[in-house]
Amino acid sequence: MTMDTEILLGSLLKQYGYIDNDSLQEILSIQRQLKEKGEDVRLGDILRAKGIIKKRPLDEVLKKQKDLFNTKISLQDYDVLEKIAQGGMGVVYKAKNKNNGHLVAIKVLPPELRENASYVGRFLSEMTTIASLKHPNLVSALDAGDTGKILYYVMEYVDGLSCHQILLKSGIFPEKDIYKVAQQIARAFCYLQDNGLVHRDIKPQNILITRSGEVKLCDLGIAKDIHQKSNETSHTLKGNIIGTPFYMSPEQAAGHKLDIRSDIYSLGVTMYHLAVGKPPFEGNPTEIMVQHVRDKVAPPKKANPNISDTLNNLILWMTEKDPVRRMQSPHQLLLEIDRIQSTHSRPAVATAGLRKYYYAKKRQSNFPIFVSAGAAIATISMVLYLLMHTR
Repeated sequence: MTMDTEILLGSLLKQYGYIDNDSLQEILSIQRQLKEKGEDVRLGDILRAKGIIKKRPLDEVLKKQKDLFNTKISLQDYDVLEKIAQGGMGVVYKAKNKNNGHLVAIKVLPPELRENASYVGRFLSEMTTIASLKHPNLVSALDAGDTGKILYYVMEYVDGLSCHQILLKSGIFPEKDIYKVAQQIARAFCYLQDNGLVHRDIKPQNILITRSGEVKLCDLGIAKDIHQKSNETSHTLKGNIIGTPFYMSPEQAAGHKLDIRSDIYSLGVTMYHLAVGKPPFEGNPTEIMVQHVRDKVAPPKKANPNISDTLNNLILWMTEKDPVRRMQSPHQLLLEIDRIQSTHSRPAVATAGLRKYYYAKKRQSNFPIFVSAGAAIATISMVLYLLMHTR
């Protein structure tokens, strides 16, 4: 269970009168302390151990929580076809526009969460962000609405696979394809940087490759305007860090101010995963964040001797601990990829070759594929701050 769904469970327990806010904050504090010690204990287990709730009512609330994401929806202008994804912040459906017949993706905040100011705030923030952006390497917003019960926004439907799905289907990526993915995501980064945004959740699951070979970055739900002075805790619980630990930059893990170099680090870790078959660090969320802050990323060539020194060195440059020593901008990354392609081979068409993943049979990789936990929010302990300040 991700931290987002744990927070939702706590909200439901309060709503149904099983716990008050002070008691919930105490239990969440206990859970954070256990996580800092490497013990991944579910909220419900702590509540039962302390005698706050019994198994039967807890199971009933857990069922209600599950039902939140199985609610059938009906929208006037769209025929909802099937659910294609879900996370702590909503459900994504495949649908058809009744007016023009086009396929779209619709993200919906479950009706039962409309009373939760934190969830509504984050959903509206995501909706506003995606609506303001238009770039060929970003998933575009098309429409938004509020029926009074259902808050939703409509995106282009990407007929494609995520890099995570491709890893599972076809194994590690060839080098030339890693460069193609990085090149197109760097173009998206340039656009985000020009608009003062940091994505904050770069990972294989959020990088899509279409059937035509285009690469698109999705899920801007936690993108941050670096110029906006706002209280981050307005949309999260105090003490939580937003992002996915496996791909998180050291400064993001420690809760420091971010810029585009944080996304470059996360892209470097993603490229490591594509080249090797797993991220550089493993463990529970807190252990992984500590490693990002404390330990250097090992050369990917050690895990996969077949990759070139050139790709090995590029990934290590992108994943430098100190942002000052790291690659400084997506423009610099684009120039470096152009230099590599022109030096080592004829420059490749950006989308050429990526289409093959849709026609390849599933094969076994020579290297293990790591299926990462889809945690959207992870708890941070004070030790991470100390690590950053005592390096």
